[in-house]
Amino acid sequence: MIVAIESINHLKPSRGYKRLMPTPRTHRAQRGLVGAILLAIGGVLGGRTDAREPGSLPSWIAPDESIVVLESPQFHFDWEHRRMPLKIDLFHCATQGVHTRYPSVRLVSEAEFIRQAFPDLEPGLAPVSPDSIKLLRDSETLRQRIVPLNVRYLVYGGTENDVETVHEDFGCIGAAAPAAVCIGRGEWRKRSSYNAIVIDLKQDRQSRNAGVAKGKSWLATLLPLFVVGWRSPTESHACDALGRDVLALLEGTVPPAPEAAEAR
Repeated sequence: MIVAIESINHLKPSRGYKRLMPTPRTHRAQRGLVGAILLAIGGVLGGRTDAREPGSLPSWIAPDESIVVLESPQFHFDWEHRRMPLKIDLFHCATQGVHTRYPSVRLVSEAEFIRQAFPDLEPGLAPVSPDSIKLLRDSETLRQRIVPLNVRYLVYGGTENDVETVHEDFGCIGAAAPAAVCIGRGEWRKRSSYNAIVIDLKQDRQSRNAGVAKGKSWLATLLPLFVVGWRSPTESHACDALGRDVLALLEGTVPPAPEAAEAR
């Protein structure tokens, strides 16, 4: 507004034109308006300083500390070979919630931890189970080796797929190939379960949670014409839930273990 008035003042006034000059009252009004705008902006920004912005460092870990993710050892003994670990990237699944909300937090994989803590052992022979780490925690050698990592939390994740056959049928019509026509169908129930344990090494406490995703898979075939089917995405559902639970455990806001969710 002031710039506009000054520009007008540079013009030569025509006959009958009365030059506009800013009065003290006008200046006071302008200053009051600017002050009100700045005060409002300051109030908005001031109100946002209390809220932790996405991507900022959380209060439960220091800037130089790290989180180590290890796979919890599980022994699957099943005569029908139904039960097996999930075919997922455990490190990605367990850390996706933390990395998305707090990308500046240092996340250490199991391979990196083993190289630092047990450089003389094969990865498969390294004692990384929760009980082993508790026993080795008092080892001066181990403590010195992992000083560069400055580990605050150990996150253990375990997974399991349980596949139950509902029915399977397969048969062929015809004397022999290639004239034979074969018909088959099958249905399977799937349970993709996981568990998560978070150990705070510096506060000497731990928390845990578990969950499961359920679904059905099916297959129908008419050979040699077609094969159709549906594979229930229980693994991806369990992966996402594991990431949410690890973040909730670290933030201390983990809810009770939910009922099994149906994957569709």
